[in-house]
Amino acid sequence: MTRNLSGIIGEAVAGIHEIHGNGSFRIENRKFDKLVDALFKVRITWNLYKFGVKVLNNFFNNLSPFLVFIVGGYLAIKGRLDLGALVAFISAQEKLYDPWKELIQFYQVYQDADVRYKRTMEYFDVSPEHTIEPEDREPYDLEGSIEIKDLSFVAEGGIQLLDQINLSLDPGEQLAVVGFSGSGKSVLAQCIGQLHKYTSGHVYLGGKELEALSKRDVTHNVGVVSQAPFTFDGTIKENLLYSCASRLDGEQDGVNDKMPSLDDMIEALQQIGLFVDVLRFGLNTILLHDEHEELASRLIRVRENFKSDFGEELADYVEFFQEDQYLYHSTVAANLTFGSPNRESFYAENLHADEYFLRFLDSAHLTRPLLKLGANLCGQTVDILGSLSPDQVFFEQSPITADELEGFKLLAARLEKTRLHELSATESDGLLKLALRFTPGVHKMVRLPEILEGLILEGRALFREKISRDDPGVISFYEPSMYIYSQSILDNILFGKIKSIGTQAEEKIDQSIIQVLIEEDLLETIVEIGMEFQVGSKGDKLSGGQRQKLAIARVFLKEPRLLIMDEATSALDNKSQARIQSLLDTKWKGRSTLIAVIHRLDIIKEYDKIAVMKAGRIGEVGTYDELISREGMLYELIYGRRTES
Repeated sequence: MTRNLSGIIGEAVAGIHEIHGNGSFRIENRKFDKLVDALFKVRITWNLYKFGVKVLNNFFNNLSPFLVFIVGGYLAIKGRLDLGALVAFISAQEKLYDPWKELIQFYQVYQDADVRYKRTMEYFDVSPEHTIEPEDREPYDLEGSIEIKDLSFVAEGGIQLLDQINLSLDPGEQLAVVGFSGSGKSVLAQCIGQLHKYTSGHVYLGGKELEALSKRDVTHNVGVVSQAPFTFDGTIKENLLYSCASRLDGEQDGVNDKMPSLDDMIEALQQIGLFVDVLRFGLNTILLHDEHEELASRLIRVRENFKSDFGEELADYVEFFQEDQYLYHSTVAANLTFGSPNRESFYAENLHADEYFLRFLDSAHLTRPLLKLGANLCGQTVDILGSLSPDQVFFEQSPITADELEGFKLLAARLEKTRLHELSATESDGLLKLALRFTPGVHKMVRLPEILEGLILEGRALFREKISRDDPGVISFYEPSMYIYSQSILDNILFGKIKSIGTQAEEKIDQSIIQVLIEEDLLETIVEIGMEFQVGSKGDKLSGGQRQKLAIARVFLKEPRLLIMDEATSALDNKSQARIQSLLDTKWKGRSTLIAVIHRLDIIKEYDKIAVMKAGRIGEVGTYDELISREGMLYELIYGRRTES
């Protein structure tokens, strides 16, 4: 629990700009308070037990001597003891004092902790630069106009980052801020978003002085996407709704009604190009038998429609499961078991060591043919790859990995002098393991013998019959009418093995699956499941581009009057950047006032105004055509030279 508390504090510090940008102080405080309250209760309970047990222990340890001394004192009083009376009373007094001493020590520890806590709180108890909440009123609904007058910002050490900035924007106008490296573009955007407190000058949002506005006023009207947006530990959905939840936080009624609907979230994901990623997260989810029986039955219908509608079209990309056919893009082990294991010992990588499976191979007369296959694989691979450097790229079509090559070189040399039945148990185990992982459609160095292929198909039927009788439920066999809960939704829909991974194959499969999900009215359901994907600490399970898209979708859902984008597409590829820019030019044109710090100069032509910055100053402002015709600073940025007037 203490580790979780430290993690939340570290996350809040790392994501401080996102928290300030969204005004989500209540959300983060609730996260912190929940753990602090739980930790406080644990500490109190722990200390009560600790010191209570210690007091009771000391009390009972000293009770017996105390009684003895009492009796001795009584006898001394009656004249039966002389010196013993004094010793009895003194000893009794000492023994009674020890428990009270423990209580006093506990009180001292409490006082010490209280003093340390107050000192710590005094150190961190710093007044915020801006008022957090407005007093006795709701946050302002500001119009989207911006007016900046003589704005300056001096950082610590007297470094002037902004110098006499003057700028104005009407509601709905779009401004591109460009400039040389270190010119103050991001600092200007952060000052307008109240992430920095400017030193002098004025910024008016909707006619109101920015310094006089509370953080809630600003975050209610302003949306910020930074160059390196922060992703919080939790689900995609929680991160997607983060800005909206913060904006509505504190309202008493109708909060859920004002939150974006599932359709709104899906629309945002589609617009910024994250929809397919979230759909993939949903498709890679493993359903629970007790919770998703109805969904599983509907997915079986999707599987049937997928096979009937796209089976022929996708035959070059997917090898569908058929009980009477060998699967050339699955391992020998997968061909024999023809199902999804529900016990670890029956996983493909563990089968070579499972006693039950080894006995089955013997009974099915498959042990020796598989050992012979392993020997052929070992010899051929060593002959072809043995003299090459251990680079993984050379081993992509080999069942032997680069790390295993040296060991199999020794085994290949031994096979030249030794018969299969003379090999040690370890050597036979290595050959069997190699044969069981052999995938003919991938490992093309050795051809699967036709006789062995037939034996494996016969062995498949024998294994199913035997395991179903001896240990039913250990493997979920591939049956078209059954949902396999140990595999993902995608695996259940495909009901086969993808032959090759490539952009074209992936796009075709995705489009086909989306179509059948739409027909079955399950697309939104799968996307909703995908939005429950846990992104990990700081979003480490997402790529940089996915995190940036998620941050853009988050602020788009908020629909702010003023949108600040500080190089918000820097981690995206050209296609994704063009998608976002097209969205800004269409949906958000005239709807929100936009200030965009831009590093790509080929996307600024459609902006209403362009501000070119250098050394903390705005050198020129105007439309793209106006600034290019002047052949000034923008012309120099684009063409690398400047015409002096």
